[in-house]
Amino acid sequence: MREMLDPSSAAGICIQFTGSTVPSSGGALNVERQVQISRANSSTPILGSRSGRDSNQRVEPFLIFAADRTGSTTLGHTLALHPNITCATEPFNTSGGGPFLTAGSQAELRSHLDLLYATFSGIKHVWFSDGWPFDDQSFHDIVLTHGMPRVIFLDRRNALQRAVSYHIACQTRIWHVNSARDPNRRQIASRQIAPIDVEWISSYIDGQRSCAERYRKELVASGVDWMDLSYEDLYNPTMGLAARLKTLDDIVSFLGATPIGREAQAMARLLNPKSSKMNSSSTYRLVPNVEEIEQLFGNAENGYLNDTAPITLSKPSIFAGIGVDATKNYSAPMPEADRIAVLEAQVTYLQRVAKQQSADLRHVEQQLSSTLVRLAGRIERVLGKTIGWLKPVHRARPLRARDWLKT
Repeated sequence: MREMLDPSSAAGICIQFTGSTVPSSGGALNVERQVQISRANSSTPILGSRSGRDSNQRVEPFLIFAADRTGSTTLGHTLALHPNITCATEPFNTSGGGPFLTAGSQAELRSHLDLLYATFSGIKHVWFSDGWPFDDQSFHDIVLTHGMPRVIFLDRRNALQRAVSYHIACQTRIWHVNSARDPNRRQIASRQIAPIDVEWISSYIDGQRSCAERYRKELVASGVDWMDLSYEDLYNPTMGLAARLKTLDDIVSFLGATPIGREAQAMARLLNPKSSKMNSSSTYRLVPNVEEIEQLFGNAENGYLNDTAPITLSKPSIFAGIGVDATKNYSAPMPEADRIAVLEAQVTYLQRVAKQQSADLRHVEQQLSSTLVRLAGRIERVLGKTIGWLKPVHRARPLRARDWLKT
């Protein structure tokens, strides 16, 4: 994602600065001055400021190392709701119009990272195969392992959806939405989208995939603690509330933070695909040559544009967890091997959905049982007071009608 949120509008998530030395229109900022400003003004929220939080429970430094269009911004927002977590969002992003940090050398980059980790719990960094936001691609390798942070490696299994989503975002300059009624949704629908260049999308998919595999090998070799997370693990529209919070709780546990508490409801709202997911089959159709693109690139490895539910298969070598809806008529004929994999996927998917629904049902039953117990207690107390008030009235002499009217 090549954007930087407006510091004045992203409550508690993007880097916020105070003082007249910070340019309001964006620009490079000295990181040491930034840290001094952040620490000097505790009344200003800075990416989920530690003001009012339990600073004694600060988590170990972590890094969200994310490919583009993987839901990393929403994940950063969600984690920042936790009382022990703060996260600096894309501090090296040079194209969003907000304050950013520049690194002219590897030594300067390492110095920036040290000061950022000293100020925030973690950093969210988005990488591209062409090296952006750095001129030197090797800078991403430094970000990945410097300081030995706990790394959340965020990727997206459906590479075709990611590529088309990135194309739409570049065309509309809209990178994310905040709710189901976000006005940006109407703006996307009203924009005229240019066709996708076939050579570009082929290079994009191959480049991102090869870089992702290289970074995974680096993580294994480096010895850092890391979690391999996918977009589909967080934003599967078929996931129930219990399953969604379970995934998030696993992430929080990996970071060494305390278990999710009162912030669970707000976190679940942010992770709801109906609110946070920007693109769907309807927006993909805004691309004039989308059918051609799916014919050329829609397959088991890249995924399909028209899937309705990401599915994790028992045979990763066949589909690598890409979701496929076997009930749809795809514009490209599906090979026999893919058709068999789809049938296997449907069985696995239905089993998983049944398990998730069962967990949700148990959760609802527990809530209902707890509510009934509280209601019974209240009824018992009210009846007790009423009976206690009626007893002396019953023992007293019955009132005649006119005496009762006088009372």
